[in-house]
Amino acid sequence: MSGTTKSKNSCCVVNCSNSYKNTNNITFYRLPNRDYEKETKEKWIKAINRIIENRKPWRPSVHSVVCSAHFINNNRSLDPRSPSYIPSIFPEVYKKKNH
Repeated sequence: MSGTTKSKNSCCVVNCSNSYKNTNNITFYRLPNRDYEKETKEKWIKAINRIIENRKPWRPSVHSVVCSAHFINNNRSLDPRSPSYIPSIFPEVYKKKNH
């Protein structure tokens, strides 16, 4: 995955160009950040699967956001049993990395 730094105004998913400026009907979600959401946050980070230049896993900033395009039905669910609880729709680059 790319180590390119993305603006706090755009989706943190690699190869996603959605930003607050260029999208309509897209919602942006901050990564879970409360103490009781640590497990969920780690699941999001694992799903996003970014690697920085030194080959270490990426750690989001407080400004990092994921757009609704990466959630089933374009909407994040707060229900842990829902398939939209964790982002799961990613650009082609993710599929290539796993094969």
